[in-house]
Amino acid sequence: MKKLSSKQYEQLAEQVGLEKMSQIERASGYTDTPLQKKAEKLKQEQEKNNDIEKKATRVVVSRKKDQEAFESNTENIIRLHISIADMLSQSLVTATEIGRLLFEQKRVIKHGDFSNWVEAHLPFKLRTAQRYMKLHQYKEALNEKGVNSITEAYHYLFDQPISDEIIEVDDSLSDSYVYIKETVNLDKIELPKKRKKGLQHKYKLNNNLIDQILNSNSILPTGREGRYSKIVIELCKHDPTLMRIGELVVAIEKFLMPGGKIIFFKR
Repeated sequence: MKKLSSKQYEQLAEQVGLEKMSQIERASGYTDTPLQKKAEKLKQEQEKNNDIEKKATRVVVSRKKDQEAFESNTENIIRLHISIADMLSQSLVTATEIGRLLFEQKRVIKHGDFSNWVEAHLPFKLRTAQRYMKLHQYKEALNEKGVNSITEAYHYLFDQPISDEIIEVDDSLSDSYVYIKETVNLDKIELPKKRKKGLQHKYKLNNNLIDQILNSNSILPTGREGRYSKIVIELCKHDPTLMRIGELVVAIEKFLMPGGKIIFFKR
């Protein structure tokens, strides 16, 4: 009787099918073999994927004409996310495409429902969705830096704590930040009146500001921590320092009173 090598056995299993080969093994008295474990794992993954696909139920969007494209995008987001999870080498291109599709979904869904839709209909959390969206948002910057893998991109974008709310005006702003997207007049923003604990301060985001606060904190008046109720930061469009917004938030939060706000705005 000819004995099959491991490679020949695997090739035979592929031809017969993992499930069928597992049944043959069990009938022959072999249990808990690597092939059976692999077949069981694939079966569990398929069942999980089927459950995920069932989540893509019909939801109401702002305009009826967007419904078909919305449902198609939902299915594509799920399919692409699963493909990333299954790949040993994750694809930056695929992840960026998910981000683009998520922005499309957010554009057509009713205001305030995006977070709920992600949690109810996608196989990942809102934070993961925001990461995909940030990859798409900073696609050009990543290309300029020569970043060509998802691992490098995450290292570049997320090594420092980043305020996810800065990705776009969202329905889930945190308690610590206020982000004003449209053109604003600072004089019309409600700011605290002068008092013993000091006035609010207004700064323009740049590398020098971030470095000074990180290195010495000397840019803010000396004194006790937690003395400001509001600190206003002007953001410049397409400024590369936006990539360091998380560093600024972490460094400057200690200067805020309990319940204080960091106000970001774009002119």
